[in-house]
Amino acid sequence: MYSNALNALISELGRLINIPNLKVDETGFCIINYPAMGFSLELTADSSFSFLKIFLQLGDVNRGRYREEVLHEALRANYLPFPRYGNFGYNSSNNQLVLWDLLPLKELSAADLAEYLTKFLPKGFEVKQALETNTVPSLTAKAAVKTGSLYGLH
Repeated sequence: MYSNALNALISELGRLINIPNLKVDETGFCIINYPAMGFSLELTADSSFSFLKIFLQLGDVNRGRYREEVLHEALRANYLPFPRYGNFGYNSSNNQLVLWDLLPLKELSAADLAEYLTKFLPKGFEVKQALETNTVPSLTAKAAVKTGSLYGLH
């Protein structure tokens, strides 16, 4: 039931983002390559078909002080208020910083997913570029900018 729903969601997403014949493969994954950004987006359902798992591998994090600073900034970003468009993780087995999220499948439409990806993908790309240039990505500075005055009073 949900696998058909997942296939329908992915197929409709493909139509919305102009990727014809987008579908879930026999292993349950949909991989969308973004060569201009230098990464591939992985989409799959969790084992209960309750959530869509969204995953980007962003790149190697060099050892030493740089890694500490990047991981510190990533942890800080993970505690920003919602919506934060992804969570950062570190895979120590391959030294990769990753961006991932879980979206509830029950009420997720292809249009909602496409809209979500317009925030998620640029966030991943910005961090990937920072890693490639050995700079610490500024993940919390943008969120700290507030509009209005204290308590929303003007």
